[in-house]
Amino acid sequence: MNLDDLKDRFKSEGKALADRVQESSAYNNLKDRFDSASPGGQKAILIAASCLLVLAILYIPWGYYSSSALSVEEFEDRRQLIHDMMHVTRETSDTPELPVPPSLDAIRSSVEQFIKSAGLIDKQKGTIGVVTEPSTLVPAGLNQGILSVQLKMLNLTQLMDIGYQIQSISSSIKLKDLIVEPSSENPKYLDVIYKLIVLKVPAILSPAPAEESKGKKQNTGSAKAEDKEQNAED
Repeated sequence: MNLDDLKDRFKSEGKALADRVQESSAYNNLKDRFDSASPGGQKAILIAASCLLVLAILYIPWGYYSSSALSVEEFEDRRQLIHDMMHVTRETSDTPELPVPPSLDAIRSSVEQFIKSAGLIDKQKGTIGVVTEPSTLVPAGLNQGILSVQLKMLNLTQLMDIGYQIQSISSSIKLKDLIVEPSSENPKYLDVIYKLIVLKVPAILSPAPAEESKGKKQNTGSAKAEDKEQNAED
């Protein structure tokens, strides 16, 4: 079917529709009322009909435009939501895992190794041990213990550098107290006691899916066994 055939078909169908409308009683009643109206009334009717026709013609593209605008807005909202979810997922995957804090004995060993390599002479080295003291800064459940590091005859630069280096051994070491006194052997130097709190980070326990799956397998196995027994009895 070519274009000319379609045009002829539309013309014939349109003419048939117009004939049916003109033959209807409603159309004839409206036409009689229009003919009996005054010229001013007929003009007003034609203007009103023209306005309604124009509004009907404009309403169709406006409806499509409004629906497309809503679709675009919904698409933008969903795209932004997907973008935010991907951003959160990327940040979650890029977040490094928390390091496991070392034990109190491991930190004590690290401090001893550092003191040996700090270039101090024997009379500057004191005792390194664990002391039991109450702490109001850190709750007992988050405190592995307090490490006391005693050094003698330090100058001010050594005091600051050694304290900084000791705290840098691990992020779980925090300085609690710093006791400084003039050295009894030479008042020009300082005797120092570093009291360090070793923090204890609670371990994050992961669920044990193996036990759950094992229980489910046992339940399904017992159910199958019961079904077999019932079938055997039947």
